[in-house]
Amino acid sequence: MSQFIGIGDELGKGAYKKAYKAIESLFTTTGLDINKLAVVSITFYEAKSIKIENIIEEIKLQNDYANNEPQLAPKIYLVTIQYGNEFLKNIPIDDFLENGIETYNSLINANKLIKIFFLEELCGPTPSHKQQPLIIDDNFFNKVDELIDNLIAKSNLLFTDFKPQNTCPQYDASGNLINIMALDLDLKFSYSIDEIKDDINNILQK
Repeated sequence: MSQFIGIGDELGKGAYKKAYKAIESLFTTTGLDINKLAVVSITFYEAKSIKIENIIEEIKLQNDYANNEPQLAPKIYLVTIQYGNEFLKNIPIDDFLENGIETYNSLINANKLIKIFFLEELCGPTPSHKQQPLIIDDNFFNKVDELIDNLIAKSNLLFTDFKPQNTCPQYDASGNLINIMALDLDLKFSYSIDEIKDDINNILQK
């Protein structure tokens, strides 16, 4: 049965993005549990320095990480674009990424684009917001190490904006951490491992 998904209570926010609990109205989808969904919005009038190409690069990286094994980021299912009072709804994430920058830049240049909404997998609460039972032990730090190693192995990038608010932990029923994924994968805070090695070699050779 189809269900209509929109935005509810705010879950968190970053420099230019906000995340909300999913409710009915903004997306139409089937086969997804609404209690396991979140809607992330980007408002371009509130973040004028943010360009669509930066957003597409970041979302492409998240999509690649989400489809990795092990999973390194929340899955993105659908995209809805609001420009003025009009909407382009239920765009599959692969179509959004394939449509290209020019398609969306034309809306922005016409000063019509207001928001982009992403229907995503809902994260577990971050450690600072997790209700008991919550176990922080060697396994917790091992999962953090695994995430960093897997992010580097996947993209050859070092992600430096790593903090509790930018993690997506997964717990079992007893409160044990079974996986950590990454959130808010802003490429401004990611650096090429090869470039880092080159910089270190150049410094050592002086």
